[in-house]
Amino acid sequence: MSWVNSLQDASFRGVAFEVRTTRDAVQRAVVQYEFPYRDGAQLDDHGASPRQIALTAVVYGEDYEERLAQLLSALDAAGPGELVHPVFGVIARAQVADREVTHDAESPDACEVSIRFIESGEPVVFFAKATSRQAAQVVATRSQAARESGVAAFGKNMEAIKQRLTALRDRVAVIGQLDAITSQIRGQVQGVLTAGLDALTFPTSWAADITTLITGVTNAPTAALDRLRGTLSGWSLIRRAIFPAGARSGSLAVPVVARSAVPVTQRTDIAATTQAQWVALDLVERERAIALAEAAGALLELESDEATLTPGDLATVAAQTREALQAAIASARNTLPLEDAHAVGEALRNLAADVQAAAEAVIITRPPLIERIAPATGNLQLLAHWWYGDHTRWAELAQLNPDVAGRVFVRAGERLSAYAQ
Repeated sequence: MSWVNSLQDASFRGVAFEVRTTRDAVQRAVVQYEFPYRDGAQLDDHGASPRQIALTAVVYGEDYEERLAQLLSALDAAGPGELVHPVFGVIARAQVADREVTHDAESPDACEVSIRFIESGEPVVFFAKATSRQAAQVVATRSQAARESGVAAFGKNMEAIKQRLTALRDRVAVIGQLDAITSQIRGQVQGVLTAGLDALTFPTSWAADITTLITGVTNAPTAALDRLRGTLSGWSLIRRAIFPAGARSGSLAVPVVARSAVPVTQRTDIAATTQAQWVALDLVERERAIALAEAAGALLELESDEATLTPGDLATVAAQTREALQAAIASARNTLPLEDAHAVGEALRNLAADVQAAAEAVIITRPPLIERIAPATGNLQLLAHWWYGDHTRWAELAQLNPDVAGRVFVRAGERLSAYAQ
């Protein structure tokens, strides 16, 4: 079968043209290895280079100038385009490498255009940037990793402390102390089931109970839904539930010991019962910080879908979360042996970095925040119409400017915070 029978109309970016000649070339990247005292060479095929297509287009006729201008416009456009090859058909991504227009004195109403195309492959993304929603979802994964690291450190140190509790009264005292911690946290939540196993015999089970109670206090993943019309009130509600009475450790009493650079669990001047209480309270501190980070991640994920908080509010959420995680790192450093404190601290630092990155990812999706001057006296709806052509964005202006949100009118010349777009 001859190619004449299957010839196709050539075009580039939808602009048709006649073709006089075509030449296609492909070169393979072949590496040649030669060795002394050995005939021939070893060849290593590294793949084909991009396909190169040379076409000679012919433009003629009374309207050739108009058609030539259309063809040159298509050829000069940046980036690859779709080429219909007269023999091989559609080439989805053809990049113009060079072109040359030739006019002949004997053909005043015609010209030839020599074009060289290079077939382009699909773009390769080396560093795919995560969306703001994906960045927020990473926080949940990192929270679980930090929680597992903390529980492992707690179980290891409680086992070591248990070996030093030789007297029965000391064991009973430690069990009572840990039960008191559980009961105090349980008083803040209803309807949460726990295993209730002996904290000394099953330390990781006790740690799981603490996790269940603290996350049950706030219902952290869903409590972020209650943002009370996009203000920080909902976030503050969550934060107060996790850290009651404004204290990081709530109203749980921390045993007083003399300050020292040596962690509590490695000091010989501190009783094992006191060390057990410190280790337990360190776990509570860590679990509360992780619960707050989970709530921040859930809130940032929601903000990536529907913007209701200002960039300043988002920065506040990230800063308060990092503050809680920093306090948990300091607690681990003061309580646990160096090796365990390092592992726990690294997990919490990674979590804090992820919260910060998620907040930044959400913030940069918003238009820049600028200062606008009211052109005339009017209410926020009128200002939203003037600036954005959308009066419904008055709520956004009210959120960004709480000092004028309750007023009926904004006077001409007043400066308001507003998004640039």
